[in-house]
Amino acid sequence: MTPSLYSPEAEQESIATLFVHGKPALLILRAAGVTVESFQNGNRPLFRVLSYLAEQGSPTVSASLTEAAYTLGELALAQDPTQWDGPVNNCTATMTNLAYHASVLAELWRRRQLIALGESLVAQAADRAVDVQSLSTAVVGRLVASSTGLAAATPTSDGRWDALADLEAAAMSGGALPGVSLGLRSLDEILEGFCPERLLTLGARPNCGKTAFAVWCAHTAAADDAETLFFSLEQPIKQLQSRRLALATGLNLFELRRDETALRAHLSTLTAASNSFGAMPLTFAAPSFPTASDLCLAAQHHAVTVAPPKLIVIDYLSWIKNEPGAERNDLAIGVTMKRLAQLAKDLHCCVLLLAQLNRDSVKDGKPRRPTMADFRDSGCIEQDSDQILLLWEPPSPDGTEDNPREKETTVEFIVEKNRHGPKGRVRVDWKKALTQYRESPWLNSRR
Repeated sequence: MTPSLYSPEAEQESIATLFVHGKPALLILRAAGVTVESFQNGNRPLFRVLSYLAEQGSPTVSASLTEAAYTLGELALAQDPTQWDGPVNNCTATMTNLAYHASVLAELWRRRQLIALGESLVAQAADRAVDVQSLSTAVVGRLVASSTGLAAATPTSDGRWDALADLEAAAMSGGALPGVSLGLRSLDEILEGFCPERLLTLGARPNCGKTAFAVWCAHTAAADDAETLFFSLEQPIKQLQSRRLALATGLNLFELRRDETALRAHLSTLTAASNSFGAMPLTFAAPSFPTASDLCLAAQHHAVTVAPPKLIVIDYLSWIKNEPGAERNDLAIGVTMKRLAQLAKDLHCCVLLLAQLNRDSVKDGKPRRPTMADFRDSGCIEQDSDQILLLWEPPSPDGTEDNPREKETTVEFIVEKNRHGPKGRVRVDWKKALTQYRESPWLNSRR
């Protein structure tokens, strides 16, 4: 017999103790006794479930429960259409009502959160002892939570059910990446793409292609319809857009600048590519010497006003200003790293941070394969990063330097740290003038 959700005792035992944020929605419904039989009589048990969750949780969880309800509804219809209270064609109307009910509750939840936030802000802003910067950061974070459901307003679970949900999703994905693709299969196999809630640090010596690879990753992610936010702290945005044009068209813009006839011949191609950029979810921002807190506020504002990003690129660490009051540079970098790692968790996205390597990564006039110890200024970089990717351009066999505008070169990506999988090395061919990368026939390895 299906347990009832109508009595106070059942509500206490089945709802209040089982509905914790992060537990897989389908398991929640089953544990609460919401089975295929529960879809009779207007789905009232599900209305109780969604009502409770809208009072206690976030709109995102309510939406996931709605999806689970659809799954159970389809299962009921497939097993026995006569279980439905009415003709089969009334099933769609019933499920539509359920979805509408969930959306109304989610809107009421947002309104309650905004009212509470406004009252709290007034009280704290009047207190002169409250730090304005910290208050602004906290307010924007709560706005993100109430507007998008990206962060829970109630205590989260201990993670057991989150781990189960991730495992189940991975097993049922058919080999699909859990994160946004880097555009290179060999790297995706090791890193699993740009996964949510991870801080990935890309390190390289100057002029080794850090920014070029960051542009490649951002453009590839946006082409896959993943919302991407690119903070360019060093280079003008127009230079990054020029790299994208070369990447999208396969044209050497350096040569076109010197050949008007060739430029006119390819003008329609360049125009079409430039127009296509407007439809891609990629936003460039060039803040002037920001702190990590400034970047976090800008990212949270983007999540509220535009869309929650799946990938945030920061180019690069040395251009991030230390937070006020930092006594030593290495400690200040530690604070910056922790703030960026927290940003990835708050927005449920991946943060790709570019960083410079020491000159000590050169030995006897030749660049040696770098390690994590080559990061400038602070060991906090290797400590706080979830993944570390080092970019290295091996010397040519004949000892000569490649012409960056005429030849492609081979670069090596070294996965030096990976909390979630194997380490390894991947070599790819890099066409510098076109900002293009492709898999190399060189045997890639894991360790």
